[in-house]
Amino acid sequence: MKNEDPERTVFLNDYTIDKYEVTYLQHRACVEAGACDVPGRGVALDNHPVSGVAWADANAYCQWAGLRLPTEAEWERAARGTTGRIYPWGNAKPDHRRARYAAGWNETSPVGAHPSGATPEGVMDLAGNIHEWTSSLYRPYPWRADDG
Repeated sequence: MKNEDPERTVFLNDYTIDKYEVTYLQHRACVEAGACDVPGRGVALDNHPVSGVAWADANAYCQWAGLRLPTEAEWERAARGTTGRIYPWGNAKPDHRRARYAAGWNETSPVGAHPSGATPEGVMDLAGNIHEWTSSLYRPYPWRADDG
């Protein structure tokens, strides 16, 4: 995509990223604690990724859970690795074994339902299913570590 060019090397500090997306069950605990808003999506299956949340609520969940949203560069590093693979699993085109895609807008798969789509490091669902929030502002390149 034009807004993702030019490709270049970025150096990151050590960080960790969760293996799975946050589920409705996990998010519900934050709602019940009064730290998060109720998601805007209607049907919510406990083991599906929470969707319909604003950035502020995603950030509130992370703070409540003692975590933080990754930067865009950290998310991309988790998804592409150090070899610059096209997809989290490698360079093979997406299929329904690797990711949930080309489905209805309100359809999701349970987290971890596509083990063939995991990164070599074991991170799941970085392609398909739902969009993820990062702490970075949406800006054209060059990427800046202090943009969020």
